[in-house]
Amino acid sequence: MKFQAIAGHSEAIPHIAILLLDTGASGIIVDRKVAEKAGIKRIVQTDFRGVGDKGNANGYVGFADSVRIGDLEFQGCYVDVIDKRSVNGEDGLIGTDVFAHYLVDIDFPNGKFKLSELPPRPGEPATQSGPDSDAAATPYFYNQYIAPEMKSYTPILRFGHDLLIPTRVNDSDPRLFLIDSGGFDDVISREFARDVTKVSGDSDTSVGASTEQSISFTERTV
Repeated sequence: MKFQAIAGHSEAIPHIAILLLDTGASGIIVDRKVAEKAGIKRIVQTDFRGVGDKGNANGYVGFADSVRIGDLEFQGCYVDVIDKRSVNGEDGLIGTDVFAHYLVDIDFPNGKFKLSELPPRPGEPATQSGPDSDAAATPYFYNQYIAPEMKSYTPILRFGHDLLIPTRVNDSDPRLFLIDSGGFDDVISREFARDVTKVSGDSDTSVGASTEQSISFTERTV
């Protein structure tokens, strides 16, 4: 799923970029061409892991006055800039953690993406809109609270920007699977495959939108 984002600095003409939605990524990542055209200010040089299949990538953290996606506008945004001509064939990636202040509905078959207000916690006002850069203004830790309208939802675990969901394969005990919209297939480890089914020899390579390197595997379940 792709988004048309408009990013820019007050001293530059806003630039339109196409960003790939990736639940396995964090924040906003763009290539150097987009950053230059949008006038994103360079803040600090750094290296990035987990983008494409070529290992670490050089780049820098930049600052954009605003990033607009549809009717939603974020102001004062830090943006990761990769020193490449493209990011996996696109202008960049956008992680779902950018929309952490909202209830996110992703409809892949119909290509639809919907943001709704999260139910307020007891004693708190309704959801505050704004980018993750404004998160410091609100408490970081909370006691667990499940709104009545969310009691039927499947619980997941969040580590940083990673979303892990308990999953069973055949009659196995629950194992934690990473939800990654940048992947094109379901992947399990060799060890887990041997625990839950028989395997036979095969070989292939899998590359996700934000994987650190190519993933090779030599078995397939039968």
